[in-house]
Amino acid sequence: ILNEMDDYLSRMLKQDSNGEDVNDGMDMSLCMIDHKNGTLSFSGAQNSGLLFKNGEVINLTASKYTVGGLLAGTEKQFETHTLPISKSDLVYLYTDGYQDQFGGKKGKKFYRKNLLKLIESVQHLPLEKQLQTIQTTFLNWKGELPQVDDVSVVGFRI
Repeated sequence: ILNEMDDYLSRMLKQDSNGEDVNDGMDMSLCMIDHKNGTLSFSGAQNSGLLFKNGEVINLTASKYTVGGLLAGTEKQFETHTLPISKSDLVYLYTDGYQDQFGGKKGKKFYRKNLLKLIESVQHLPLEKQLQTIQTTFLNWKGELPQVDDVSVVGFRI
């Protein structure tokens, strides 16, 4: 899917020409759950994810490429990782908007490491409480500063 989207976006934005056209790309992550075989397949374009099994975190590693963007016309390898899953495992996917948000006392970015710590700190809670904590933390961090990007955090239990 990521390879097809990369090809399509590059063609639509004419990114395979002499470099004078749009060089925008997109970070994203995808996962597929195979309930019959008990597996999760994950692929990301610069957007990683998390899998929690019995409270232990497994990083779902993304490829270092964007969909579309500056490397248009080159052969990109979007890797797919397939892992065993069981009932009660938790999966989290997120955009870079949360971690790139400016805020706090010094107007700095939230950063990925803080987002991962936040998710790890709430993963044992019911999903509604996790959502509430993640939303409240973001709004408190952002304060009166403008939101700089789209912000999505998706968490679900298998």
